[in-house]
Parts: sequence; structure tokens; C-alpha cells
Amino acid sequence: VTGITGVLLGPVFCKLFRLRDPICQGVAYGTASHVLGTSKALEIDPLTGAVSSLSLVVAGLLTAVILPLITMWI
Repeated sequence: VTGITGVLLGPVFCKLFRLRDPICQGVAYGTASHVLGTSKALEIDPLTGAVSSLSLVVAGLLTAVILPLITMWI
């Protein structure tokens, strides 16, 4: 649901928040819309797709590995 919503509303939000830089758009698509957002980002621009893919991986690693380690200390 998150990915489909991001693909459908991503361009609207990019225009609404004036995200014109391909790197900013890539981070937004990758972290918010996951793999479906990354495929949409690749349609926009190759740089946007690459940054989206990198953001997806970093967000996944933070969620799955680093944040559980941090919560053990809290």
C-alpha cells in the first residue's frame, strides 16, 4: 500500500514541496515508497533511481540492524 501510494502521489508531493533536485526526489521515493518508488524514480531520471535505491538500502539497514541495537541500550 505504501509503495502504490508513493508512486501515485509522489509526483504531486514533489511539485507541492518543490522538490526539483533529482537527489532529493530519489531520497524521498526510496525511503517513503520502497521498491515501487524506486522503479518510479528510475522512470524520472537515472540519478533519481540510483539515489532512491541507495536510500532504500540505507533505510532498510537502519531499521533492521542498527535501530534494534540502539533500543537494547535504552
